Amino acid sequence: MSRFDLFFVIFDEKNDEDDRRIAEHIVAMHKYQDRALNPEFSTEELQTYIKVCRSLKPQFTRESALILKEEYKKLRQMDIGKNTQHSYRYTVRQLESLIRLSEAMARLHADIIIRPNYVREVCRLLKASNILLLKNDLEFDDNQDAINKDQEARRADGGNDLFDMEKQKRAQDNKAAQSQPDKKIKITFEEYSRISILIVGAIKERERQGEEAVTQSEIINDIVKQLEVDDGAGTSMDKALETSKKVANCIQHLITKENVLMVTQESKVKNDRMLCMNINVDMSQMNLGG
Repeated sequence: MSRFDLFFVIFDEKNDEDDRRIAEHIVAMHKYQDRALNPEFSTEELQTYIKVCRSLKPQFTRESALILKEEYKKLRQMDIGKNTQHSYRYTVRQLESLIRLSEAMARLHADIIIRPNYVREVCRLLKASNILLLKNDLEFDDNQDAINKDQEARRADGGNDLFDMEKQKRAQDNKAAQSQPDKKIKITFEEYSRISILIVGAIKERERQGEEAVTQSEIINDIVKQLEVDDGAGTSMDKALETSKKVANCIQHLITKENVLMVTQESKVKNDRMLCMNINVDMSQMNLGG
């Protein structure tokens, strides 16, 4: 995505008039082919125009440079004031984009001077193209049967980490849990972002310590303890179990949806599988809400 200066989100909105015109155009193209087109300029004229424009080396005037500076500062202020759910941020790369687009706008007009109006127009284009895309809350399937099997396998292996606390709770409400249909675990995007950043940070820290991979249960235990410290909450079995499920679902989302994490070694018990960072992911381009 860093290769492009403008992004336009296309919405497939129903409009009878637009649908009719598109259908007529497609049918005419199939029926008449090139004869269906009646352009104002010939191919040779367009090629000459493009060749001339590409040869130009437009320069900023002092006024245009000042306007570019002020517009960039406004974009940065907009970025700071937005809700943290948005999926796009204005950085120095966007300043470079504004410069390139301003030069392109001048070439488009066969002008060797980058005029103030060109700068204002490209700033408008940048703001219009990178519309606010809100991140919705996330829903995770809470498959109780899978959780039960996972915990039974762990108990059979004699594990004694955080997940063993479920033994007491399972004895109390096992029948009720089995009689209920699969539920959805819903967390806000802000909570998902916070947990995801902690997960990535925990794995990267272990990698810096020389560990090539880490088990999912170790990461979950680390994150649950960290969240308890950050939130100032005491050790509560119910709270820890609820948080551990959220962390586990966030890990799964980072693996299957975001492709940020990789499973290096599978296991019969999901929490015993080995995880590492996806080496093909450019972390500088990741936006997990931070």
